[in-house]
Amino acid sequence: MKNKSVKFFISILFIVFAFSSFTFAQTSPTSWTSNYNWSYTAPGTIDNIPSTTVTTVAQGRANPNLDDTTWTLTLPSAFIFSYNGTAVTSAYASSNGFITFNTPAVKNDYFPISSANNYVGAISPMGANLYGYNRTTNAGANWTFTGTIIQNQTTLTIPNLATTNVRPGCYIYNTQRSWGAYILSISGNVATMSASANEDMQNNTFYCHSGIYVWTTGTSPNRVYHIYFANWGFNNAGTPNGVNYYEILLTETTNKIDVIYGLSNVTSTFTPQIGLRAGSDWNNVTSTTSWITPVNNISPNGSSSATMTLTSTIKPAEGSKHSFTPTLTSVGNHNQNIKSYKLYGNYPNPFNPVSKIKFDVGGTTSSNVIVSIYDISGKEVMVLVNQNLQPGSYEMMWNASNMASGNYFCRMTAGDFTSSFKMSLIK
Repeated sequence: MKNKSVKFFISILFIVFAFSSFTFAQTSPTSWTSNYNWSYTAPGTIDNIPSTTVTTVAQGRANPNLDDTTWTLTLPSAFIFSYNGTAVTSAYASSNGFITFNTPAVKNDYFPISSANNYVGAISPMGANLYGYNRTTNAGANWTFTGTIIQNQTTLTIPNLATTNVRPGCYIYNTQRSWGAYILSISGNVATMSASANEDMQNNTFYCHSGIYVWTTGTSPNRVYHIYFANWGFNNAGTPNGVNYYEILLTETTNKIDVIYGLSNVTSTFTPQIGLRAGSDWNNVTSTTSWITPVNNISPNGSSSATMTLTSTIKPAEGSKHSFTPTLTSVGNHNQNIKSYKLYGNYPNPFNPVSKIKFDVGGTTSSNVIVSIYDISGKEVMVLVNQNLQPGSYEMMWNASNMASGNYFCRMTAGDFTSSFKMSLIK
């Protein structure tokens, strides 16, 4: 009996002291108060579509109704993602160029940021009255091209491909041979297709349809969910004008949001709403300089007229990336005289599934603060905070809706300061 007690005591010591040996991921906070840090990356390339594990949400040839439609997105199992402090349990894609969380988009809502529909959250790379290219629109007059593909091969050669509106995600269809597949990637004048050809098609006419595709990369708890819009145009009297490709990336645990723009070929001036919506708060692009360089930061509680007039010259650069990282804000005065660091307990405790965590940052200068959550085995399951913070009092909400019932440890480190406490999640 004595040996069993000693072993149990040693196990508990291992869990407690193991905290000192972990390497913390360089991630962003999981909870925040309606704030994002915005960053811009110079043009590069939009992601290719992987050859496996892709789900087709919408496709012009298969589903010609690509106007004023909302589709349900299938999130990865136990995907840990929150938006503006609210756990995301479902997501929806609108044919009008945006996605919403937990609440489906109203089908004929074109402006999700200033909309009277108070969405839990909306990400709008190109919110407008968009229309998908499909077999019923404009008889293919402005979305066809000539190409060659050989039977049983997956490489489609398109002369002068770079000058066309064809990009990854286009669903390519040949009416003469009743064959279709979507483009996975492009190299030079060659497009790699998702399926092999059923027969030779040399110098044939192909149609490029619109589509929405989703897939997941990485492993839990750091997976990235990709939502890819391919070949959507502004609705001009029932006909799509122009071409827009873009991708939304949701990073698990850190709640980071990225928007990557592909080709944007604006042939008819239109005014979309661009930015993030969280309840009555929004982050938006408000000037043309925001498309080129981060001169004007995107900040919350701005004007609800988050619209920009796009033209043939004012538009997203192909491959440009806009990143939105949630940031923690102080609940007190940064100048208050807080001399020491302190990690308070959570409230309520036990909790289900949300609990508030408060801590103090002491000293006279900013310090890098890490607040992490561990399970009973000592495994790090979430990084709540990893950033430089000014002296002050801070608090955040931890939403554990995707976690199993049980005991967890919260640990804070800042320089030489370390503190932890135990929490009980009871569902």
